[in-house]
Amino acid sequence: MRKHLLLPLLLALLQSGHSQNLLGLTTSSFAGTNALVLNPALGAANPHQFYVNLATASGHMNNNFGQYGGANSLLNTVLRGKSISPNDISELPGNGLKSGDLLADLRGPAVMLALKNKNSIAISTRVRSGFQLRDASKTLIGLVRAKLDDPAFYNQALRDDAFSVNSNVLAEIGVSYSQVVYEQDQHFLSVGGTLKRVSGVFSAHFKNTGMNYRVEPAGQPDEGLLFISQISGELGYTTAEGIGKFSVDPSQILSKFKPSWFWGQGTPGAGWGFDLGAVYEFRPTAEHYKLRVGVAVTDIGAVNYKTNTNKFFFDTKGREIDFEHTLELPTVEPKLNLTNANNVGQFRSMLPTALNLTADLRLSDDFYVSATYIQNLVAAGAVAMRQPSLLAIVPRFEGKGSGIAVPINYINGALRAGIAVCFGPVFLGSDNVLDFVNNKARGADIYAGLAVMGLRKKKP
Repeated sequence: MRKHLLLPLLLALLQSGHSQNLLGLTTSSFAGTNALVLNPALGAANPHQFYVNLATASGHMNNNFGQYGGANSLLNTVLRGKSISPNDISELPGNGLKSGDLLADLRGPAVMLALKNKNSIAISTRVRSGFQLRDASKTLIGLVRAKLDDPAFYNQALRDDAFSVNSNVLAEIGVSYSQVVYEQDQHFLSVGGTLKRVSGVFSAHFKNTGMNYRVEPAGQPDEGLLFISQISGELGYTTAEGIGKFSVDPSQILSKFKPSWFWGQGTPGAGWGFDLGAVYEFRPTAEHYKLRVGVAVTDIGAVNYKTNTNKFFFDTKGREIDFEHTLELPTVEPKLNLTNANNVGQFRSMLPTALNLTADLRLSDDFYVSATYIQNLVAAGAVAMRQPSLLAIVPRFEGKGSGIAVPINYINGALRAGIAVCFGPVFLGSDNVLDFVNNKARGADIYAGLAVMGLRKKKP
């Protein structure tokens, strides 16, 4: 059985279940520093004198191509330590371009302090990773799923024009400040910002701008051989001690975590990021808001990779390239005629810039309904990590020391529902719990954390 470069990449996406949105938590009174990721102006509205995030971990996977359909639920399969076979993945209907995201996010420690009743400051740490596929054809992913071994694909002239793969691991330290800048009767306006020093631990990308290919029988029953007659695009990746040349699974890199990542020691890339936001509150009484509306643009910036980097532009025509084995970059580079002479080295990877719009309505003393819209702002084809666009409605109940929320969200063509709970310092949730408990899953999502909240502050 022969495999090409994208095979291990795409199977990692279709078979793995490692969100960074935490929709059941971010708009609640228990969010603390986690709310600043969505909108840094929410710090001024934090109801506590101080908030210490000890640790928050989350993982998220979504795609619009494949659906898990094994004999057992996804949760049961994971708990039993069973692997997911490609035969457990069935194709979803539709011939449009296919995309998917595999994201992990580790936050903490982080501290937020109310300087006065009207402003706050926070310091936070974060490590996040992403493996993302964009704009692949249904045919290409079907070939990957079949491992080139489906005769239905043989001897056809095929073409893909715009698919890309990005894999990133980032470590950051952020400083946030927010303040109430306007108050008149029942109306309050807060603004906030976060400045982040971002260390690029790892980055790799493959951009295809045109590929003509076909699959032929390899001489043995149900075994295919990939031939590429023309391919153009861009390939870039970093190298670092202990990380290796190209990892398709960011968790392999996260397992090598070092605190020195935060100040850039031994990392190949560095850059700056910014979050800017504003929040309006309508407060009929001094103690509670009736309506809170927010707007923010997050992750403005980029990481420049200057050490231990490789970047190639390629346009190979007029000769056929056959892929007969599972390939690593040392094998791919000579196939594409990539040498040190055309290695331009340095490259830039954009942060996952996004527009975040939120509204939170308090319907009774303890019952709220919030709406969140997140729109990816990264241009198509850019070398970047991306925030998946989504729309969510989240009804929630908040008591004095506990709460429960039911996030209902639409992402990558699918409607999902989850649940999140908070008991004192502990919170646990999923924005897509239904896919865990049935055997027709398109993704997975889970988050958990531990935090200490101080005394409630007086309202201005």
